[in-house]
Amino acid sequence: MKTDEMIITGSGEGMDKAVSETEQLGFTSGLNPKQCLHLRLLAEELVGMMQSVAGKGEARFTAEQRENTYTLELSAHVDMTKEMRKNLIDISSKRENAVIKGFMGRLKDSIAAAFLPSENGPSGMTVGLMGLGSPSGYANDDSYSWTMSQYVNGVKKSQSEEAKEAWDELEKSIVASIANEVTVYIKDSQVRIIITKVF
Repeated sequence: MKTDEMIITGSGEGMDKAVSETEQLGFTSGLNPKQCLHLRLLAEELVGMMQSVAGKGEARFTAEQRENTYTLELSAHVDMTKEMRKNLIDISSKRENAVIKGFMGRLKDSIAAAFLPSENGPSGMTVGLMGLGSPSGYANDDSYSWTMSQYVNGVKKSQSEEAKEAWDELEKSIVASIANEVTVYIKDSQVRIIITKVF
């Protein structure tokens, strides 16, 4: 079972519909009220990333159920404007962003930073999304992927202060505590964020 593809705008249009249809998908497929609430919370967190990822543009959202696995996907074309680039550079020059709060805030900021031009090429993705992303590994393929499980394992192994702070964020994060996996794919100006939940 799958919802229709929904368009979400940076101004917030379509967000409520995406959240309610995701929750309805849960009810229709037989989830109990608590499970439907978890699905709704994940949808809220995902569509809440819309403005940070696509700015004033549009993103596409779908929710799908296959047996006991639910997949929520947000995909967008990202145009890095001079203004967006300047804002990100201003943030990075201070080496901190007071707006970044928690795991999802850090992920949003990392996705945006991944589109910054670098000295070595068109983007800064080679630096690593949240420090733990990786190129796809295919020849002549500049796509990039990141997974929450990869990130969690890296944070667990590290003894740095930054890792301790990241672990604290993970423990407080709705997404990290409910989702089974979060995957980010970046290729050229396209970004896909996929949240997977198994009930």
